[in-house]
This record gives sequence, C-alpha cells and structure tokens, in this order.
Amino acid sequence: MRVTLVIFLVLLGWRVSSQSVPCCTEAVELIALIHANHIQPVPQDSLFEKQLFEEIFQTLDPQRKLFSRDDLNKLIDIRKSLLNRLKNNDSQVLTDIGLLYKNKIIEYENWVTRYMGKPLDFSTSEFFYVFHELKERPANSNQLLQHRQRLIKFEVLEKMNRLKQVDTLNRNFVSFERDAREAWLQVEKKWLEKVRQPPQGLNAYVMHAILKSIAKIYDPHTDYFSSRDAQDFKASLSDRMLDFGFAISENDKGEIIIDMLTPGGPAWNSNEINPGDLLTALINAKKQTIDFSGLTIEEAYDILEGTDITEAEIIIQKPDGQTRNVFLTKEEIENSENVVKGFILNGKNKIGYINLPAFYTQWENEKAQGCAADVASEILKLKKEKIEGLILDLRYNGGGALHEALELTGIFIDSGPLILYQNRQEPVITIKDPNKGTIYDGPLIVLVNGFSASASELLAATLQDYNRALIVGSPTFGKATGQEILPFPAKLPSSKSNTTESSAVKITTDKLYRITGKSYQHRGVKPDISMPDITISVPYRESYYRNSIKVDSITKKTYYTPAPPLPVHKLKTVSEARQQNAQNHKLINNLAQHVVKPVPLTFADYIAQKQTLNDYYAAYDALKTASTMFKAQATAFDKSLLTMDTHRNEQQKQFASQLEESVYINETFLIMCDFISLKKQ
Repeated sequence: MRVTLVIFLVLLGWRVSSQSVPCCTEAVELIALIHANHIQPVPQDSLFEKQLFEEIFQTLDPQRKLFSRDDLNKLIDIRKSLLNRLKNNDSQVLTDIGLLYKNKIIEYENWVTRYMGKPLDFSTSEFFYVFHELKERPANSNQLLQHRQRLIKFEVLEKMNRLKQVDTLNRNFVSFERDAREAWLQVEKKWLEKVRQPPQGLNAYVMHAILKSIAKIYDPHTDYFSSRDAQDFKASLSDRMLDFGFAISENDKGEIIIDMLTPGGPAWNSNEINPGDLLTALINAKKQTIDFSGLTIEEAYDILEGTDITEAEIIIQKPDGQTRNVFLTKEEIENSENVVKGFILNGKNKIGYINLPAFYTQWENEKAQGCAADVASEILKLKKEKIEGLILDLRYNGGGALHEALELTGIFIDSGPLILYQNRQEPVITIKDPNKGTIYDGPLIVLVNGFSASASELLAATLQDYNRALIVGSPTFGKATGQEILPFPAKLPSSKSNTTESSAVKITTDKLYRITGKSYQHRGVKPDISMPDITISVPYRESYYRNSIKVDSITKKTYYTPAPPLPVHKLKTVSEARQQNAQNHKLINNLAQHVVKPVPLTFADYIAQKQTLNDYYAAYDALKTASTMFKAQATAFDKSLLTMDTHRNEQQKQFASQLEESVYINETFLIMCDFISLKKQ
C-alpha cells in the first residue's frame, strides 16, 4: 500500500473550492522553466507528448491496477492533442482525463468489491515480483486482471502474516484469510473514496498529476513541489526541525500509540500526553479532522511531520478509556536523524568514528553552520583524544547540499580541484577546494553502501582519486548530477484573486565528474575493499530508472597532486581472508539473495519462504561480532555535556553499544588497524 500512500498524502494537503478551474497554462510555464534550466532538455515533440501522456496515467495509477496498455492505446486522440490543448489553456482536457480516471475507479471498485466478497484462491502456483511487478503496464484486460489478483493476494498474505505474528491463540495461518481480506478491503475502499471524489475537485487533482508528470519526463530527480512539498524537502535536509516532540509506534492491534516523549518538547511540557496513549486523531488549524485509525505507521509519521501542520489538537485515548484533546504547537527540536555523531573506538589502536546520515544545511541562512562545520568540530574534539585514524560512515547517506559536500571534502585535502562541473550549455569548469589546508591528514576510511548517493559519492570519489582515503563497503548508488530548487509562481486554484503562492521545481541543472574526467553516474563509486551488504541485490540504483541521464565522460586537463598510492592490495587480501572465515558475512550474502526472490502465492510456499526470510532477518537483527575489537566512548568534551542531559546520554550509550556489536564497524576497525601498522613500517 506504500504506492497508494502518495495519492493519500497529496489529498490531505488539498482543501480548495470545488468550483475553481485550474489553469492549464501552469503546465506550459512549468515545461518552459524546466526546459530553460535542465542539463539535457527534452525536445517538445511527439515523443515528449507520448511520454507525458504515459507519465500522467502512471501518476494517477501508480500500482497499474486501473489501466491496461490497451486502455491507453484507445485514448490516442487525447495523447496526440495533449500538448496543444495545454498550450491553448483548454481545461476540458482535465475534465476528459478526470472522467476517464473516475470511471476506471468506479469500475475497479465494483470489481474489487465482488472479488473480495469471497475467499481468495491461493491454490494456483504463481509469484509476485516485488521489485519488478510494476515495471511494465499490463498489456490487456486479461493481464490487468491477473496483475490485480496477484497484487491483492500478495498484500492479503502480508496482512495475514502480520496478524499471525500478534496472535496469542496459536491459530492456523489459513484462518486469518477472512480477517486479512476484510481489513485490506476496508483500507482500499478508504483510498477509493478519497480519489473518486477528491476534496479539491477532479480537475485540480488531474492538474497536479500533470505537473508532477512533466517533471518526471526529464529525469528521476527533477520534481514538481507544491508549496508544502517544497518545505518538507528542505526540512529533510536540515539538522533542525519543527516537531511535536513525541515518537509513535504500533501496538499488537496495529493501532498508533505514543512511544516516547522528547524531554523539553511540546508534548513533554503539556503534562497530558504519556507513552502508551492511543493516538486516535488530529484536528489541524483548518478544523479538519484526520483519523489515524487504519493508517500505517509510515502514513501517520508523514502526516505528523508535514510542514503544513504546525499546530494541532492531538486527540488521545488513555489506557483507562479517557479521551483528551491536547493542543500542541510544534517547536524547533534538534533532528537526531541528521546530527553528526562522533566516538572514540578504543582498542588495539585509538580510532575516531563519525557518523553522517545526510549533508544537511540551513537553507534560509547561508551563514549558519552546516554539516561540514559540524564534522570539522567533531574532528577537532577527536584529535584532542590523540586518535590514530578516522572512520567516516556515509552508509545510507542519500546526499543533500552540494556546497556542504565540497566543504567537507576540502577538510581532508590541502588544496587542488575537487570535481569537474558542467552546467547547461556552459564549458566544463573545475571546482577547487574552497579552503586551503586540512583539518585532518591522518589515515582515513570512508564507509559506503548502495544507498550512499550524490554528495556522499562526490566525497568518496574525490578522496579515492587523491589516494586520500580507503573506500570500504559496497558500490554506491550512482547519481552524478546536481539539482537546483527554483520557485515556480503558480496561481492558487482556490483563489478568486490574482494572489500567487510560490510552489517550486527541483531541476537537474548540472553533471558532476571525477577529477579524472570519468563519471560515477550509473556506475557508482567502487570500494577499494568490499564488504557484504544486503543493499547490493536491491535493484534501486540510478541505472534502474528508465529516464536517468546516461553515463558519459569528458576530456579536460586537470592538474592535481594525489598522495602516494595506498596499500589497497595488501589490506584487501587480509580483509577478504577474515571475511571468508566469518559466518556473519556469509549470512548477509544469503539474506541479500533472498530479499529479491519472487514471493510465491500459495499458502504453503509463502509460509516456507517467509519463514526462511524471517529466520535470516532475525539472525541479521541479532548479528553481533564474535569478539568486540574496541570500546566505543564519547570524547571528553561530550562527556561533560552528557552528564547534564540524561536523555541524550542514554541515546549515546545505545549508539555506542550498536557500534561495538556491529560486524561492519569491527571489520572496518581491523582494516584501519592494519592500515596504521603498514604506515608505521
């Protein structure tokens, strides 16, 4: 249901007059803005029109359960006239598409009600391809029907499995079919009700889909943002965030409950909300009530974290049945997801460790301190502890602010070029280290995986080319492009005046190349020393997207002075020998292979595969190094602060424990110890 969540969340942000008529010129203006700024603008020809048409229906039908390829082929008149009708501000095209969509929704609703009114047939030997099922639209009505049935069977089986996990009566798996089927249908009808009659009106709904689709044509990272979406995107790359000050989780019934309060936060200070309270609903500033029953934990978090909700009445139910309405206003609370964490790994050698989850910045204040300055501060604290080496952990770091990546790379390089940069129709330029000198020049390892992307790859690639750091882990994501967020003046559909509100568009405006002239686009950054990783088999990479910018290379004379070659071969040989003898690493490789296997849709085969996967996950979650190579400790500077903050002190202890038990960090620690030994020879 994660895909349908996209539509669900968009609907929450729309409450406009049903009598308003969206302006099609918005689409034309958006095309012009992207075309003028994109690194590889797409010609506005018949292919563009065809791709736009298909993207619109992909946005409206992301699970591809409403329209077959034959259905779309019957709409050739709309496809061939689409651009002209938008340019002529013919709002009838919105009505035409909207009515087609509405009719398909009604048709699907009638079918799904009938289909789900009786037990599902799980006797047929067939499979659901989780990672590839939705790559191609079903060709005809027969394939569409088969796809719907496979999708529903898979999702019902998943619900049955969740019900079985919380069952205290030890019932047979098959006995959960009816409850799971009815629960699935209830959630599906909730979604259908919202998309059949969207509060903002069908034309506005279709217009938003068109604007999103226009952006998608150019490349995977060009995107149209409503005003709310733009604020959420920026907030995700900031180290501070507005928050109500509580975390949530699910109880055994799948209900959303208060899990934890942030000390000093709004919920904490209210003295009315406690862990264990049931979160039933939220009333926003527009007096709209958002019901949390039936929502997944992801849906609930997306609502609570949305920038359009800054104050609200939180409706909770106490364990004794009392219901309370608590008015809360979000406050700026440190975003612990994006805060730099530094530790001393004290073992055979004293090694510094820094975890950086994102290249955050404060977008509205260029003079404010971003992640590069925070990492520099952490390094200075670690240097006072006389560290002999440093590990910079960029696993799962999806990137962020480009200028922060350049600043951070410069911390480790004295002077010289960092990347080659090409903007549209401009010659390739060399971007040099903005600050001469280094903050740290000792042994360095950068830890990466398949979800290290963009700015993370820039840093890893540059330090690798300079022989400045060992890159350890698995191949990175493969995104070597940069984006710029530009305001997009759009007339509000609900406005009766000429008042405008700035939405935004994120546009791919540049390509990035290594200082060698080669690109890490699609290829990613190949580590010097590989480690097994469950992300390596998951197909979500830059090369996975059908419209991603192709890899190329450039020839440009760039003068830089790399450090002497690192002893990669010796370190790699020793590390590989250790890993081959470790059962932990074999388990991770096996799990990586099982994650992407197609899911069988018969009871017996599903249970068998799920049990195998659960066993692997349980073993992975319990994965601990056979013998800890170090003790993770806070710096002396941090220790003095932690004594005054019990909550953060507890968080620090938990993270330190995870480091000590991690097979990845322990192997990286040993690689660093070997590195230091070789340097001393």
